[in-house]
Parts: sequence; C-alpha cells; structure tokens
Amino acid sequence: MAMSPSRSQLLKIATSLVPTYGFTRETLSRSVLELPKDRAHSEPLSENAVSSLFGSGDYAKKTLIEAWLSEGMTQMASVPSPSLGHVLHARLSYNEPVLHYLPEAFALLASPEHGLPPLDPRPALKHASRIADEASYISGDASTQLSWYTRRASIAAIYSAAELHQFTSPRTAHAFLDSLLTGSSTLKQSVDEVQLFSSYVLQSWKGILQMCIILTLCHGATSLPSTMTEGIGFQSNFSCSHSVVLPHSISEVFTTIGTTQGHERVCRLSKLCTNFELLNSDTVSLPTKAALSDSHVRTLPTSDSRTAEAQNASEDTRTLPRQAFTMTETIPLVFGLFKNDVILNGTLTWDESANLALYETESNNGVQVWKLRTFEEVDVNSTRVSERIEGVCPRWLGYGE
Repeated sequence: MAMSPSRSQLLKIATSLVPTYGFTRETLSRSVLELPKDRAHSEPLSENAVSSLFGSGDYAKKTLIEAWLSEGMTQMASVPSPSLGHVLHARLSYNEPVLHYLPEAFALLASPEHGLPPLDPRPALKHASRIADEASYISGDASTQLSWYTRRASIAAIYSAAELHQFTSPRTAHAFLDSLLTGSSTLKQSVDEVQLFSSYVLQSWKGILQMCIILTLCHGATSLPSTMTEGIGFQSNFSCSHSVVLPHSISEVFTTIGTTQGHERVCRLSKLCTNFELLNSDTVSLPTKAALSDSHVRTLPTSDSRTAEAQNASEDTRTLPRQAFTMTETIPLVFGLFKNDVILNGTLTWDESANLALYETESNNGVQVWKLRTFEEVDVNSTRVSERIEGVCPRWLGYGE
C-alpha cells in the first residue's frame, strides 16, 4: 500500500500551483492531484481534509503563503552568480508569476486573527528580515557586530522599496532595484541607527498594504454582470458597498456630504489628500425617466451648451447641478523616501429630490471610480448614508504582461 503524502510534500506541490489557483484553499485541495501517478488522488481533498492538514478558514491560506515565502528563500540560494544584486533580483523574479495575487496575500498576513485592525506588524519585519539575512548569507557578507545590523537594515530597506515598486510598476522594478543598490550608501545612512530598523521596515510595509488594498479591490473582487453596470460608462471589475447611520438630520447630512458645500471638506478628510481644487460648476441634462443611480454624467456636455433643438425638447429632460474638481493623493512609500502622486479629476452631481449624489473620477493611471451615495431618513435626527462603488482598474496596474 502506498504511503500517504506528508503535509510538507503537499505544501511544496501547492506552492507550484499558486500561479494558477492563487493563495486559496482550492490550491491546497488540488495538491493531491499532482502527486506521482502511483500516488495521485482522483479527486481533490475535501474541505474537512484541508482544514485538518493546513488549518481552518483563512489560516490554511496563511499556511500556504508562508510555505510559498519559504520556497522563495530556496530559490534565492539557487542563483548561479550569488552577488547581492543577483540574489535580490532573483527574489523579485520569484514574485512575478503570482504578482497579481500578492496584494491580497500580504494583506491577509498582516490582518489580525479576529476582529478589526490595527494590523500586525510582525509579518512585515519577518519578511524583510528573512530576505536580508538570506541575501547576506548567500552573497558571502562577512559583516560583524554593529555593522551586521546596519548592513541588513540597509538590504531590508532596499528590497522593501523594490518590492513595493514592483506592485505599482512591474516592468521597471528591476531597474529600480539597481538604482537603489547603486545608491545604497546613501540609503544605508538613513537606517544607520539600529533602533530605526523596525520602524523603517514597518513604515515600508504600511505603504505596501495601502497599495494592497487598492490592488486587492482591483483583482480580488468579482466583476458584476454587465446588466448591473449598465449606464455607468464602463464595465466594472471591482465593486463594494457599505452604509452608516449618522446622528444628524437628512438635510444637514445631504448638504454636507452630497453637495458642493461640503465636498472639499469631505475629500480632505483623507490623510492622503495633499491638494484639492474646486473647478467650474454647471448643470447637466438627463432624460426625465433616467435616474442618477443608473447614469454616467462626468463627461456629458453642460446643459448650457445644448443645441436649440435639444433645448426645445427640454420638457423631456431635467437638469442637475454638477461640480467639477481635481485632487491629488500623495502616497508615502518606504519611510517617506519615495512618494507617489495620484491625480484625480472628477465631478460631483446631485439630485436633491431623490436624495442621491454621484461622485465620478478618473485618475492619471487610468483607474475610474463611480460612487453613488443614497441618503435615507431614519428619523428626524438620524440619516442612513449608503454608498455603492463601481470601478475599473487597468490590468497593467496590477501586474505585467
């Protein structure tokens, strides 16, 4: 009788399936299908078997992620020419086949077992430290005592910066790593105090997680059927919705959140917002039977510029106020050494009679967002605000092709 495969054997097989199936329980379940012919199963592992071998729920996914990271250490050691640069480049290359899955994986590692954030910083420290230690060992680094710590702090910072850059610009990640290695003496000075190491890597990881959240939405969410995204101007490939009850009257809430009166204040609540400017305000025409909740109005011509023929048919249309704006979100990366500006151009359009407000933007990297806010009176002094977000994220933003 053939021996049952060990847990470690199945994990190793599962890491090779991640490029196809992601960091999922399905990947773990399918590992038994890839065993040698005389031992391969005819069916994937059951959910109970996956839980028994690898852990229940998301814990099994974390087990797979950790196994994949450990396999990355092994791949680093197989570099033919083991200089520091070659080893770090090899580790970046190891990411490439699964790059579109990594944002969700890193976010999951940093998420607490129960409840809501704060996020756990220990995976960040472990990830950067392991790569720095392994790269130093493979490349024959002979640093001792204090220089041992500062050398590894520098390597960890360099790799963290390059990996974060890889998420946003995979095609230029290796060139970016080279530029950091070339200027590593300058970077080393910024972490030359050993006590700054933990703080430095933690801030780098926070930057990664900020990008993870965006990319997880772009690649982790399932596109809605086209019937649900008709009228918004694009086919959505990420979406979410939520609601909150605010202890204020509907007139106060709608005026502040749903109109131009409070729009700048609401946008500036984001710590990432570094610049905001209200542009021109106008009105836009919609067919009387067309609801703002099923419309895309950001690029429609102003109603003031309609032709005489269209104006003559005004009884079949209605006009809504529209406010154009531009804002800049500055994302600090790697302890503030690098910053990425994202410029959003958009409009806010509202329909007071229907208690609806529509926020539409397009960024300089091609991400479009359609965000509908619905305002509902709960009682005289409380209002429910429901938000539905549809968006499209270009494929190149998540990974190279």
